[in-house]
Amino acid sequence: MDPTHLMSSHESEEPRRQALISKPEPHRSTGNNADKYPQPSQTVSFETSLDNRHSSIALTPHEVLQLRKLLNNHNQELQTSVTLKTSSSFHSLGADSEYSEFPQTTHAWAVFAGNPQKRATIIDRIVGTFIMAFQMCTYFLFASEAMEDYSRGAVKVLVSHHTCQESGEEPVDNFVCEADETNHLDAAASFVMLSIFLTPEILGALRAVRNAYQNPDAGKATLTFACLAAVEVISAFLAAAIAISYQLFIGEVTDAIEAGVGLLFVRELSSRAYSGIRHKGVKQYRSFGLMLVCLLLVGYLVEACCEAYVRRVLGVSE
Repeated sequence: MDPTHLMSSHESEEPRRQALISKPEPHRSTGNNADKYPQPSQTVSFETSLDNRHSSIALTPHEVLQLRKLLNNHNQELQTSVTLKTSSSFHSLGADSEYSEFPQTTHAWAVFAGNPQKRATIIDRIVGTFIMAFQMCTYFLFASEAMEDYSRGAVKVLVSHHTCQESGEEPVDNFVCEADETNHLDAAASFVMLSIFLTPEILGALRAVRNAYQNPDAGKATLTFACLAAVEVISAFLAAAIAISYQLFIGEVTDAIEAGVGLLFVRELSSRAYSGIRHKGVKQYRSFGLMLVCLLLVGYLVEACCEAYVRRVLGVSE
């Protein structure tokens, strides 16, 4: 066989498909980090050529496909990463926002429900308003009872343990009452604690009212609920001050501190409801509501059982 024919046949069987890698046009940006990180919109493209050859690159079609898949996967991962970062940044201003004026409380939902960046819904505003209304009703109960005790001038009457036992738990004499005098130093223990606790709350409420009033885009609803939140905080201070004052009037310093702590506990209901409804950045009204209803029913059931026990077993009538 002719050697020349063999050489030409060998050349005809040699693969002629080769790929040329075309570099993408560099992204033009004025930022400092623009050249370090590729933009999500940039893609690396391959163009195959059947006729052209390159002196240093000779890839088979299978190798070209593998490289194309690798670079496409890289572009997809880069776009996904940028999307996640953008979404995380958006949510940090939204559902997970700390609400600088009312940090981690349902008060923020009531005040900022009209702000789209806060991502609070109408249900959030209803919950926040309900918590504020419940708190103010509780403050009224504390303050009204303290004022009634003030008008009666009532003090606690006690009997010794020994006298109570000897009389069959029905003493008729040897009663003891306390009517000590208190001074400004005794009052400082309660009022300093109360003032330190509520000072940032009152300042935050006043700032919210000022910002809502000065911002024409805030709307009347935001200003109204900001004023409601401010009234709630100030009511907490006034109710606690009245309850503390009565305990100081009858000479009970430790009871005055307990009265202040009780009002501050009611003040914390907003933050407790906030942390209970939100779990890992997601609002879970269903689970929170079901547990709340269950606890309420159990509480009423325990009360009914205790009353039935007192009436039937101990023979105590109303």
